[in-house]
Amino acid sequence: MYMSDVMTVGVSLAGLPALSVPAGDSDGLPVGVQLIAQRKNDALLFSLAKSMESHND
Repeated sequence: MYMSDVMTVGVSLAGLPALSVPAGDSDGLPVGVQLIAQRKNDALLFSLAKSMESHND
C-alpha cells in the first residue's frame, strides 16, 4: 500500500495542503496532477482546481 502513495506522503507530513485534479488523458488513460500550496493557502488550491476543471471540460 505504501508504495502506491509514496510520492504524496512527504507533502502530508509537511502539513501542506494538496489535492489531486484530473488533467485529461494520454493514450486513452486518465492523467492527474497533484497541486500543492503553502500552509494555510487552501483557497488558492480550490481556485486553481476550479479553473483547471473549467478548461478540461
